[in-house]
Amino acid sequence: MHEGHRSRLKNRFLEEGLDGFEDYQILELLLFYAIPRKDTNELAHSLINKYGSLSGVLEADPKDLAKTPGLGENSTVLLALIPSLARIYLKDRWGIRPTLNSTAKAGE
Repeated sequence: MHEGHRSRLKNRFLEEGLDGFEDYQILELLLFYAIPRKDTNELAHSLINKYGSLSGVLEADPKDLAKTPGLGENSTVLLALIPSLARIYLKDRWGIRPTLNSTAKAGE
């Protein structure tokens, strides 16, 4: 990829957050940390194409992910870790919320 691409993508995230990013760019940014010396753009596109979306990649079976050329053990673990990490973060951040499965509970 072009020189400075990783720095530009990281700086863009720090300045703007992820809202303007495409799924493959978010995945590429994540993969920077598990694959430090390779272009991760093509791999990110390949994974999005294979699994259909960023959430599809993150929810894929780690054993299936590990079969992807270019993904090593660290990459596979990092990607498989994200959904569980997000659940724990949200639970910690917002606590356990009651299930609103009736109009009476919603009214309370």
